Amino acid sequence: MAMAPAPKLAEQLKLLIVDDNDGMRSSLRRVLQLDHYQIDEANSVAAALQRDNWSDYFAILLDRKMPDGTADELLPKVRALAPEAAVMIITGYADLESSVGALRLGAADYLLKPIEPESLRSRLRGFASLFLANRELVKRDAQLCFMVEHLPAAAAYVEIHSGEVRFNQMIEQITGYTPDRFSTKDACFELLFGDRAASIQDRYDRNLASWLDEPRRLRIQRRDGVQRIVEFRGYRYSGREVWLLDDVTDRDLHETELRIRDQAIQSVNESIVIADANQPGYPIVFVNKAFERLSGLTAAEAHGQGCNLLCGDSTDPAFDGLKQAIENHRDFRDTVQCVRADGSRFWNEISLAPVCTTFGKVSHIVAVMEDVSERIDAQNQVLQSERLAAIGEMVTGLAHESRNALQRSQACLDMLALDLEDQPEQLELTNKIRRAMDDLHRHYEEVRNYAAPINLEWRPTDVLLLIRQTWQNVEPARSGRVFQMVEAGDVCDTVCEVDEHRIEQVFRNVLENAIAACSETGRVIITLSGSNQSQEPSLQISIRDNGPGFTKESAENVFMPFFTTKQKGTGLGMAICKRIVEAHGGRIDVASHHDGGEVIIVLPQQKTRDSRTMNGS
Repeated sequence: MAMAPAPKLAEQLKLLIVDDNDGMRSSLRRVLQLDHYQIDEANSVAAALQRDNWSDYFAILLDRKMPDGTADELLPKVRALAPEAAVMIITGYADLESSVGALRLGAADYLLKPIEPESLRSRLRGFASLFLANRELVKRDAQLCFMVEHLPAAAAYVEIHSGEVRFNQMIEQITGYTPDRFSTKDACFELLFGDRAASIQDRYDRNLASWLDEPRRLRIQRRDGVQRIVEFRGYRYSGREVWLLDDVTDRDLHETELRIRDQAIQSVNESIVIADANQPGYPIVFVNKAFERLSGLTAAEAHGQGCNLLCGDSTDPAFDGLKQAIENHRDFRDTVQCVRADGSRFWNEISLAPVCTTFGKVSHIVAVMEDVSERIDAQNQVLQSERLAAIGEMVTGLAHESRNALQRSQACLDMLALDLEDQPEQLELTNKIRRAMDDLHRHYEEVRNYAAPINLEWRPTDVLLLIRQTWQNVEPARSGRVFQMVEAGDVCDTVCEVDEHRIEQVFRNVLENAIAACSETGRVIITLSGSNQSQEPSLQISIRDNGPGFTKESAENVFMPFFTTKQKGTGLGMAICKRIVEAHGGRIDVASHHDGGEVIIVLPQQKTRDSRTMNGS
């Protein structure tokens, strides 16, 4: 038994009763109102034909014989006026021939008088359900047709066996051909691919599974001869196929431009970082390869981290300005000290700018970074050179004037010494004054030498022989003490291109400091070994003593000008050594061990470009 439509739904259904018998119409109306249908009535054929709302009816109850006509005469007209309505013939005659005739003329069913109410209601429920289903199907079909016709892509329905194709209107916008030109599969390939049609269709037929497996891009030619790029998608079901062709020429061009831009961004030397301005902490969403080199982090490690990624434990006030610029979406440019993944610090020049959408809302923050440590070091070196030049100029003038004064003092002391020859105690006082004047003169010379430009005279020099010679030259410093120098290491080539006099000055200062640090019995160990600084052959010289070693403070400040742990001296000895070694393109450092201190010197074995530039040669 058919289910009755819901009352609210049934109230939308309307039926027509055509019968000349008032009592019959009244009885039918009372029965059908139980199912909430809307009911119209007509008492003759003429009255029925006067209606203009035939499309409203889901069912028509038609008496077979009426005074002004029969159902056989009216039925063809009713079927034409209400093709979706189910027509039921009401008759008092149960002959087979009349029933078959009514069905042939389009009747859906017939009822014999007297009418059984439940049988009538049951049959109408079936017709109502069918009518509602057909109406929903028509509605969905109309919606589907509308969607297909208004798709942004060309859509085609393909019958595989017959090869029949039906395209929507979008195909004309993409190709310039009207949909009717694409009536068959062969016509589609010929119009889309021209001379390449046969080969492409052959590949399509032979590799159908791969063609329908994923989207592929194809080059087609429009009717006007212009070539375009389309993205093809295919789907197969029940002996049919659906094609979707989307013109992606502009998208393909845009993607190509994006790839070019991405390659350009990846190839630049500056580090580029993009952060999401709408997420808490401003997580990083993109970094280029230069940033990976700068930070020591991979792109995967950087993604999702906040913009304070390189801040470390820095207390640099510039970071406060950087954070405020990020939070307030403002431009920013400054140089701050940052931290790499390995903990090393570097000077980072950061330029920050917000990126806005078309609606003016900030969506991302772009930062361009550059390691400017070398530039800052060079600037500091230039500044230091200028300061040293000023000091040198001042000290030279002061030493010149002081030398004259010292010479006059020396002459006076000489005359005074002649008068005090018979007074040994007073004569010793003049000797102390003379030694003090010599110390003062030596201090002037040390300051002048520290501040003066370092001009090197390069020549190949055996560093090991130079150390041995220097050890002999510092014999006075070892006078009265038991000292030995021990050579270690096994280096065949100990020749470096250096300024022999300057490097001897370095070795003399270091050896004298080592002797001074030891007790009455001391030992200095000299170790020479190969090194590879800046990918250039270098010689590493280790000078290690058995003294107390360096304290933390002295190790940090040993190369600072005027720093000294001695009661005498200007504290410029190791600072001068550092300048000389760096002028050669090398480096010098200190280390402290449980059994003594160590000075490590690395010298390039060949004249380096940096040293040539530094010394103006």
